[in-house]
Amino acid sequence: MKIDSLLQILKSKGCDKLLIKKLSPNDNSKNQVYFGGEKALKYLPFKTSVLVEQKSKKKTARKYIFRNLLEFNWIVDNGCFVAPEAKLIFYPQYPESRLSGFLKGCKNAPSKIIGPRGKNRFLILSFNKNGQSFGYVDFINTDFNSFLNKNFDTEENDTFFESTISLIEAKKGKNSSIGNSTIEIRKAIKSVCDRGWIASSKLDAKGKKQSYSAPNGGGFTLEAELGIMPNSDANPDYLGWELKQHSGKPVTLFTPEPDAGFYKENGVAEFIRTFGYPDRSGKKNRFNFGGVHRVNDKDFHKLTKMKIVIHGYSNGTFTTNDGYIGLQTTNGEIVAKWSFIKLLIHWQRKHAKTCFIKSERKESNGQTFYRFSPVIELGIESTFTNFLDSMIKGASYYDPSSKLFKEGEKWKSKARNQFRVKEGDLQSLFNIYYRINIYS
Repeated sequence: MKIDSLLQILKSKGCDKLLIKKLSPNDNSKNQVYFGGEKALKYLPFKTSVLVEQKSKKKTARKYIFRNLLEFNWIVDNGCFVAPEAKLIFYPQYPESRLSGFLKGCKNAPSKIIGPRGKNRFLILSFNKNGQSFGYVDFINTDFNSFLNKNFDTEENDTFFESTISLIEAKKGKNSSIGNSTIEIRKAIKSVCDRGWIASSKLDAKGKKQSYSAPNGGGFTLEAELGIMPNSDANPDYLGWELKQHSGKPVTLFTPEPDAGFYKENGVAEFIRTFGYPDRSGKKNRFNFGGVHRVNDKDFHKLTKMKIVIHGYSNGTFTTNDGYIGLQTTNGEIVAKWSFIKLLIHWQRKHAKTCFIKSERKESNGQTFYRFSPVIELGIESTFTNFLDSMIKGASYYDPSSKLFKEGEKWKSKARNQFRVKEGDLQSLFNIYYRINIYS
């Protein structure tokens, strides 16, 4: 099949992202297909994820591995066929991720190409917003070489060549490499910095810029200037980069909702009614749940009467299949849990590549303005274990700001479960981290 024909099939399936790998002899059904380290978990969407005890008897093997089930399909010359047993397995001990089970149960899988050991083969992967993944394999030929050389930075030393169908069709495919995407993000932030003080704004549902007066307008203003629609999903914001605007104070890393415990079972409103406290500034009919909670705190928080704890992880090793970060009461009950399964995937989706931008804020004639620093910090290859280690040391911490309040005759709630880190501790979360001035 010609690559152009394959791209049209992928487009018809609702796909845009492209991942291309030149397969090694060890990339086969026996040894599985190597996807790289932990950051590979950002590549394909999962149906379900579980932490399971592994069968390996090697001395280096850890007790538990992450098994992520895919809705995977093979594209071949005569159609598209489901591979029901396909999964992406993450081995924390290496760390390493591998595609497994991709032939089992598939009615018309490309077994002769990817099943045995072999040279001169390539794999193309893509996925859509419905959570379906698609794969195509073939032997390297002139059509493939021409496509790769034309659209990708072939000097990039990484497991996958990455781009999108839309960039390739716009003849900008090479912008997808790490080096080029760094250049592109610098250009984008420079265009914002060049504008000086910018009135606080936010894009509405139709993409139209609207004035915004709330105190958290810095991030929305940056997104509005770059044409980014506000969203709550876990995918990167711009050119594959997660943008983190901050004021030089602690940086919010992510705001995941608990997926177990009293909080999950009863909702944020009932959680605050049960465990919150009256507003300390004296606002009537308002209850809060907030404050800095660190794993290494000796005492329970004086307002929430809780501790933040980590269960199932120690010294770089996952020690149980139900690991979590949890909020523990004085009687030992875990009333809110963030499972490792949920956090790991969310973390890699968000923080594979992160750009941190500092802002200043001022008020003038009743209007809020922001100015963005030309000195930006870029973090690449974050790991979930780095985050857990940072939590254990107290560098990263849980800092919620949830509230329950009465508006008219109705009670309303707002959930904000923030995990934060001081600006000076950001570097510990990434394998590659550097600061650049976009004007130099």
